[in-house]
Amino acid sequence: LLTSWCWAAWHACDYQRSLPQPGSLVDDQLLSGCVVSFPRRGANGTAFLFQSRESDAAHGLLFLRIYPPRSPAAESTAVTPQAGDCYQVLVRLKPPHGQSNPAQVDRQHWLMARRVQATGYVRDSSLNFQRHDLRADDSVLLLRVAIRRLIRQALPDHPAVPVIEGLTVGVRSAIKPSMWDVFRATGTVHLMAISGLHVGLVAGGIWWLTGLGCARLAPPGRLRWPGIVAGAAGALGYALLAGWSAPTQRAALMFGALLLVTLRYRAPRPAGLLAAAVPAVLLADPFVVMGAGFWMSYLAVALLLTMPDNRRLSPTGAAIGSSALHRLASSSASLAQAQWRLTLGLLVPNLLLFDAWVILGPAINLLAIPLFSLLLLPLTLLAALLLWLAPVPGAWLIGWTADLLALSLQLLQAAADLPWAKVDRTANLLALQLWLGAIALLSLLPRPLRNRPVLLVVPAVCAVVGLCLPRPEFQVDVLDVGQGTAVLIRADQRSLLIDTGPAWPGGDAARSVIVPFLRQAGIA
Repeated sequence: LLTSWCWAAWHACDYQRSLPQPGSLVDDQLLSGCVVSFPRRGANGTAFLFQSRESDAAHGLLFLRIYPPRSPAAESTAVTPQAGDCYQVLVRLKPPHGQSNPAQVDRQHWLMARRVQATGYVRDSSLNFQRHDLRADDSVLLLRVAIRRLIRQALPDHPAVPVIEGLTVGVRSAIKPSMWDVFRATGTVHLMAISGLHVGLVAGGIWWLTGLGCARLAPPGRLRWPGIVAGAAGALGYALLAGWSAPTQRAALMFGALLLVTLRYRAPRPAGLLAAAVPAVLLADPFVVMGAGFWMSYLAVALLLTMPDNRRLSPTGAAIGSSALHRLASSSASLAQAQWRLTLGLLVPNLLLFDAWVILGPAINLLAIPLFSLLLLPLTLLAALLLWLAPVPGAWLIGWTADLLALSLQLLQAAADLPWAKVDRTANLLALQLWLGAIALLSLLPRPLRNRPVLLVVPAVCAVVGLCLPRPEFQVDVLDVGQGTAVLIRADQRSLLIDTGPAWPGGDAARSVIVPFLRQAGIA
C-alpha cells in the first residue's frame, strides 16, 4: 500500500510540473490537432479529447467543449467533431480543475489519469475548419470508428445500438442516463460495457479453445505455449478495441500476469497471482490506486481465487464429472457459490462507496452473467467481425443479436421497476449497515470458526454501536458548486438547504452536486 501510494504521488508531482503556467492561457489560441476520443454529445454541447500539435504552451492533450451556437452566424462557423478527424480551432484554455464534493465524480482525477494539460472551449470563429491534410496517428481509434460506423449502418435507430457499441468498441456515450439507472438498480453495470469480466471471458475462451486443439496434437501439458500466446493476444486485442480504458487495461495486464505465473507453476497459489498482477497494473497506470474500481475489482478477484474447492482454469478442457449432466450441475453450483460469495464480500464496500445496495443483484446476475457471457457477447463480437469481412451475413447476425439484447433490456427494466429492487442510503440506518457488514464478513470465515455460536453476538453488538453513536447537534456543509452558493444546515434531525447553485443549458448543480451529497448523507 505504501509503495503504491508513493508511486502514484511521484507521478502526480511529475504531472503537476508538466502543466502550462496559468499566465500562458489568458488569451485565445489558434490550435491544430486531432480528436482522439469519441465525442460525448448532450444538451450542454459536445465534449471531447483533442491532441494538439502545437509546440507552445498548449501542446499536449486537451479536454475541449463546443457549446451550442447562440446565433445563426455562429452556427454557420461551428464544427462538428468526429473521432479521428483533425481540425483547426480557436480555443480559450484554463488549467485542469474539478470540483471537490463528496459523492461526486472526481473530475480532476479523471483529467490527471489521462495526462490532460488544459481544459477549455472552442470559440465561435470563422477560423474553425476541418484540416484534411492532417491525419490521426492512432490506428486503433480509426479501426474503432470504422466498426462503429458499420454497426450504425446495419442497425439504424435500433434501441440496442448504444449497448452494442459499448460491448464492441467501448463507446458508452450514447447510453441514456435512464438506462444507466436501470443497470445500477439491477446490479448489471459491469455487463453492459467492456470490463474486466468481458476481457477475461474473451481471453479465457481463446485460451481454452486453443488448448482443446493442442490436446489433440500432443499429450496434455506438452503444448501450453499456443494457448497462452493466443489468450494473451485476445486479451490485448480486445482491450485495445475497447479504447484501452482503465478497467480493460487492468484486466489485460492481470490476465497477462496470470499466464506468466502459469508458465512457471502448474497450479499457482492465489496469493502468487495477486502479487504478480499488482506491479503490472501499477506500472501501467500509477493513478489507478485513487479509484474505487481498482480496489473493488481486486477484492472481487481475491474472493473468487480463495473460494473453497476452487477449480483452476484448465486449457485442456478436462472433464469435471463423468457425464454432461454432472458437469452442468457442478458448473451451476460453482456459479451460484461465486455469486453468493461476491455478494457478501462486496456488501460493505458497496455500502461505503456507492449510493445503494441492489437486493435483486445476485439473483439477476445468476441469469444475466451466463446470458451475456456465453451468448450475447460472443454473438456481438462475431457479428462485428462478419460486418467487416462479410457484410450480408454480418448484418443478419447483428440484427438478430440486437433484437435479443433489446428483449433482455426490457426484462431488466421490468426488474428495476419493482418497488423493493433497490435500497437507497436514504432508507439505511448506520446500525443496519453495520449489522449487514458484520454478517457478510462472518459468513466468509472458514467453517470451523463460522459455526461457533459466540460469533452471533458480533452483528448484534455492531447494530447497538450504530444506534448509540452520537450525532452532531449542528452541522453546516458548504458545497463547491462553482459560480454560486449551496449551504446545507442540519440541526435537530432537520435540514435546511440555502441556494442550489447555478444552472446551465442541459444541467444544473442541484442534479450533479447537491442530490448525490444528500443521498450519501442519508437525507430524504
